[in-house]
Amino acid sequence: MADETGFASSHDWRKERGLTCFVDHYHYGSSTTQPTRAKAERDAINSWSSFTDFEYGSNWARYSKAGGKKMTCKSAGGGGWECSVEARPCR
Repeated sequence: MADETGFASSHDWRKERGLTCFVDHYHYGSSTTQPTRAKAERDAINSWSSFTDFEYGSNWARYSKAGGKKMTCKSAGGGGWECSVEARPCR
């Protein structure tokens, strides 16, 4: 069940792609070192979603709906991968 904490009202919103999105407030997530890039990407997205859910509620925590997405990944020592992500929450 989707929910909201009420803290989202502290940011300006706008309509984008039929969604309501924060205008200029980004959230960030990062992965731990993972054996594949795909796993590192998922870990970073889960980190972003988890913090966004904590702060604003699950209505805002779907990375698939987020705006202004940026993912950066790099090879880590030992053949692993690390990724970081930033995006504006949307609902």
